[in-house]
Amino acid sequence: MMALLLPYLANWRVIAGITTFGVLAAAVALFVHRGHEVTAAKQEAAVARSSAVVAQGQSTAQAQAAQITDQGRAKADVTVHIQQENASALAQAPGSTQGVDPVLYSDLVRGLCLYQSTSGDAACAGLRGSNSTVISPANPGSPHSG
Repeated sequence: MMALLLPYLANWRVIAGITTFGVLAAAVALFVHRGHEVTAAKQEAAVARSSAVVAQGQSTAQAQAAQITDQGRAKADVTVHIQQENASALAQAPGSTQGVDPVLYSDLVRGLCLYQSTSGDAACAGLRGSNSTVISPANPGSPHSG
């Protein structure tokens, strides 16, 4: 029996080398496979964290947008209320049913067109020349060319 094993035992170094190589290859394959699993788990965790951050950002943005919309709506309501009060006060003022002198009205429009906030109005377009002055709302005493 020993005689049958002798040729194989003579190559024990080759067999040991092949076995060692096989074990090392299996260990490397296991390590690489485990590394891919860890990397995949890390990627999934990163995606979950970034999704949570995006969701939080969207939630905050939606809340801020709603707040801005509500504030704008409140300002618009106040503006409408002021306009209604002004219209009512003008309608009830003495002489409100009488016509306005056309020269006085023209001077009024021309004066309002001097202000930067109203200078772009369509009623001002025909009244302004190329060398007109516009009054700055920041400093009403200091006109500048417009």
